[in-house]
Amino acid sequence: MDVARRAGVSFANVEVLCSDTAEHRRRIETRAQASAWRSVTWQDVVMREYHQWISPRIAIDTAHVSVQDAVAAIRSSLPGA
Repeated sequence: MDVARRAGVSFANVEVLCSDTAEHRRRIETRAQASAWRSVTWQDVVMREYHQWISPRIAIDTAHVSVQDAVAAIRSSLPGA
């Protein structure tokens, strides 16, 4: 947020999640892995420490929306949209 403020631009927190556990697991297990990064396993996801967001945010649940619809929802939620 400080970087955005110094640059004189807007800032928005966007949380992207997938509430459908089976779909989330399918995406992790079928994702093309970048060679420069360690592969993320489903076990990594299950064991991660997650803290609920307390700051204002735009939350997008990708379980049942297309990428295009998710982008449109984010854009329409941005300040000044």
